Amino acid sequence: MNDFLCMPIVLSICLVVVRKLQGRHTHRLPWWVIFCLTLYFSLYFEYYLPQVSIRYTSDIIDVLLYFAGALLFFLFTMLKPIKKE
Repeated sequence: MNDFLCMPIVLSICLVVVRKLQGRHTHRLPWWVIFCLTLYFSLYFEYYLPQVSIRYTSDIIDVLLYFAGALLFFLFTMLKPIKKE
């Protein structure tokens, strides 16, 4: 469950930070940003870290869960209507 919830939590934090920095409440993360961040997390935690530390193990199911969580975030942010200010 941690891997599934990881990307929605990280992407939500990123979205809040970007909205605060830009001062636009209606900003949404583009699909390619969501994809790149998810790919980065997948490669870092499932490829790189297992090679440099015995504490971490690589698992393809975790990668699928990262992308499933990212897809969930994308669908919820894209389907949610933005309120006009």
